[in-house]
Amino acid sequence: MRPQLYQPFRLPVRLYILLFWAAIGVAMVTTGSRSAEVNPPLGLLLLGLGLAGPGVLAVLALASGAVWARLIEPALDVRRARIHLSLILGLGAAGAVMMGLALHRLL
Repeated sequence: MRPQLYQPFRLPVRLYILLFWAAIGVAMVTTGSRSAEVNPPLGLLLLGLGLAGPGVLAVLALASGAVWARLIEPALDVRRARIHLSLILGLGAAGAVMMGLALHRLL
């Protein structure tokens, strides 16, 4: 069973999100291996960015019908897609909090 966190998005959008997460993973490993801290704030900032990015896409899709048509799979039930996007939006809010905490630690 594969995780279906980004299921409402079209396949190209899901692939871009996957590439985004892969780049974040490489950056986090690089940051962690070069840092003397146990939990470097730059890693927390990158993780928050990874959660906030799809959250922004979810906000845009929920706010605009034109963006919805471009980002969301048309075969999905609209009600279930909205609920799923609301959950992604919640993860995006958690990512924004992580980014804020990381910036507080960095500054």
